[in-house]
Amino acid sequence: LKTLEAAKDAASPEKLAEIDDDIAAFQELYDMVVAEAAKRREPLPAMQANVDAAQAKYDGAINRVSELQAELDKKLEMLKTLEALGYEEFVETVKQQIKQLHSEMISAKTQVNSCEAELREFQYRLRGEERRVNDCERAAEKYKADIDRFTAWRDALLDNLKKAQTAYDDACK
Repeated sequence: LKTLEAAKDAASPEKLAEIDDDIAAFQELYDMVVAEAAKRREPLPAMQANVDAAQAKYDGAINRVSELQAELDKKLEMLKTLEALGYEEFVETVKQQIKQLHSEMISAKTQVNSCEAELREFQYRLRGEERRVNDCERAAEKYKADIDRFTAWRDALLDNLKKAQTAYDDACK
């Protein structure tokens, strides 16, 4: 009888209602952070597409600088050869081409810097949003664990009450 009374006290309607309230509160928090994670996850593909596009633009700018550098190197070699051969009329033309290439290189390097800044900004935004999604998902896991823990506690109290009632009923027979 004492075991049954202790089980009834432990699984009192008030205690079970309190546990159910806690489960409901954790469920509400869980639902809220799962919804928030879903909402924050939604723009991630578009944000990744922005990063990919910015990366392609940056890579293109880097390639342009490399192409210009290769062309400039060829012109400088050509200039040395023309000067060594004494072709003054061509030397001036090549010098003008080199000057033009230097100007294009400056512009291309400025474009690289601009593309790099844009890429970093898109990456920063994407990483920030991914962190917020991960934070929501970790919170959801915590709330789910709390729900499971309280549910298991409630179920254990009810199971103990049932076992105590069965033992008492068997003892009374």
